[in-house]
Amino acid sequence: MADYIRINNYSNKGKMGISRKALCTITEHAVNSIPGASVNNAKKKKSKSTFSVTGPVKIAMRKTGVTEISIDVVIAHGVKVMDICQSIQEEVTKAIQMTCETVPVQVSVNVTDVEN
Repeated sequence: MADYIRINNYSNKGKMGISRKALCTITEHAVNSIPGASVNNAKKKKSKSTFSVTGPVKIAMRKTGVTEISIDVVIAHGVKVMDICQSIQEEVTKAIQMTCETVPVQVSVNVTDVEN
């Protein structure tokens, strides 16, 4: 699994890439900027595997060039789930595209909790 994805570099002076951790941080900031939504940072059960890393933001970089982002979110009580999830998808896509310019993204939102 690649830790970096290539970014189009129009200057031809070298190769550029962005790390998976940077994409996670960009995604978390985008979600947390939406009123009524936040990334679910609840501690998960420890896995028996030493190398298993799970978190609220999961990123898979496919050979086709598409970056798949899956986000576990907590939403506020009383907000419309479909509206907030669509806002999250749009905001994350916009944040990634503004930062990386041409990275195609597919965003999946998983509502894991509702806060009162």
